[in-house]
Amino acid sequence: MYARQRYKMCYTRIAFAAGLRPQAHRAPSHVMKAGFVFLALAASAVGQKVTIASPAANTEVKAGGNLLVEIDRPDTQTPSTDVAIMIGLQPCGAAGDCDAVAANYARVLFHGPYTPKPVEGHADISHNYTVKIPRNTAAGRALLQVAHFFYMGAGNQPQMETLNTVIQITA
Repeated sequence: MYARQRYKMCYTRIAFAAGLRPQAHRAPSHVMKAGFVFLALAASAVGQKVTIASPAANTEVKAGGNLLVEIDRPDTQTPSTDVAIMIGLQPCGAAGDCDAVAANYARVLFHGPYTPKPVEGHADISHNYTVKIPRNTAAGRALLQVAHFFYMGAGNQPQMETLNTVIQITA
């Protein structure tokens, strides 16, 4: 009994410090709800993750040329349905700071369905896209960006994940 009273005292002090008004007759349900939400979000983040298998980081691509983009998806335990992919290109600017431009998709090179299929000799399922780098793309570092749209879980929750890799544009 002493440990339970001590727990309630500690919980009450923490709750008051956080601006909450605990009730003696209730269990700390908001703590349990927050924990459940955290676990659900963590599970959804782990449940689906595509990768840019090609091109490798710092691959040189000629402005006006074609680029093969391979998007792989490992097998997951969580049921999910792939919907679409958007592939974009964002020049990193004269300073070459790609982090500063990562939030924008300046040039959309492709948008459409993502339907990965098994590839022989390959552990993950994959989908390849050939995109054209615009002729007027400035030489230097550029961010190749991918947005993956899917839904997952029993409630078919819509999700989006983004990833990118740096490539080198040549004249």
